[in-house]
Amino acid sequence: MRQANLEGATFEGANLARADFHCGAGSCTDLDNTNFKNANLAGADFRAVGFTVVEEIGLPNVDFTGADLSGANFEGASLKGALLDGAKLCKTTLPDGKISNRNC
Repeated sequence: MRQANLEGATFEGANLARADFHCGAGSCTDLDNTNFKNANLAGADFRAVGFTVVEEIGLPNVDFTGADLSGANFEGASLKGALLDGAKLCKTTLPDGKISNRNC
């Protein structure tokens, strides 16, 4: 499998539908309006995404519909405004630190 180093990349407005996309610690930022519909995001690290220093801004219009978020980590992140319909949340760490096993 080929891998790209996207450290510091901005994905605002990107269409990554059906992508096999993996994010490391701190690499999934600036995701506003990104389409992750049906994408493989298993194991992605979204910790603290959707926050600014001043306020919670969430993930406006980020579409995780049908995405595989198995084992992803959203601890401390904000999912405000994100679309999660049909997303696989198997062993997924939610913003409050609890583990979701939805659709395992």
